[in-house]
Amino acid sequence: MKTQTFNDLIEQINQAAGDVQRERGTLFEKLVLAYLKHEPTYRALYQNVWLLSDVPDNYGISKKDTGVDLVAEQKNGDLVAIQAKFYTHKVGKDAINSFVAELGKSYYQQGLIISTVDEWNSNARETIEQNEKGIEIIGLSDLRNSQIDWAQFSFERPEKVSTKKQKQLRGYQKTAKENALNHFKEHDRGQLIMAPGTGKTFTSLKIAEALAKKQSTPFKVLYLVPSIQLLTQTLRGWNNDTELTMTSMAVTSDRDASRGTDGNEDIKAADIGYPATTSSQKILQ
Repeated sequence: MKTQTFNDLIEQINQAAGDVQRERGTLFEKLVLAYLKHEPTYRALYQNVWLLSDVPDNYGISKKDTGVDLVAEQKNGDLVAIQAKFYTHKVGKDAINSFVAELGKSYYQQGLIISTVDEWNSNARETIEQNEKGIEIIGLSDLRNSQIDWAQFSFERPEKVSTKKQKQLRGYQKTAKENALNHFKEHDRGQLIMAPGTGKTFTSLKIAEALAKKQSTPFKVLYLVPSIQLLTQTLRGWNNDTELTMTSMAVTSDRDASRGTDGNEDIKAADIGYPATTSSQKILQ
């Protein structure tokens, strides 16, 4: 029996909507709502996510359809304007102009665009990267690789969402964890050296969790990486597999691309799909 994939859900939207593009958008908004409520990274970031029509009146947000489809409230109270783009071709600047204008309203502190494509034309990218409030992007690849079990998702019951099982330590990773914990009983610093592809990110998470469980106060971790790509990988990986409640902050040196050691251009900060700051004041708050 064939297992349902995210691509199958896209096809279901196309078949159900027929020639009515607005219906495609409505169904995709329901999927986006489920994604943001249950994907571990965003479940930890947001305390509320609503379709625009369902935002409580006391927030003072306009319910007019002017580019914003959903609204999320971060746990710090910041409101995020969200646009859901059901597209089959590259996203152009004209497709996001109304959203960018609405994002300028005083009650929004951040923007997020979720799309069924990964490609954007240069003018659209420039508009996103230069926006003062910061606009993040979640694309088709992110949705496909979600922790949500799309095989169990149904548009008839979009509120019932299952997520994939968290990873478990392999034998050699358990050994690395135990050795690290024994080391830190007598030392305040050390190095974990593992071969590429052996799960350093996941093993480091489990070491950090074990250390966190030993103290009653919040356990803080400063995780330094040389590229935005690795920041994204670690941010999602730790949120996906943590056993604990975790609050994350992404910090970059700038919102532009950096270059890897091989000279290739790294992804842009907007592609993290998560608020990233360059502000020392926000870090200190």
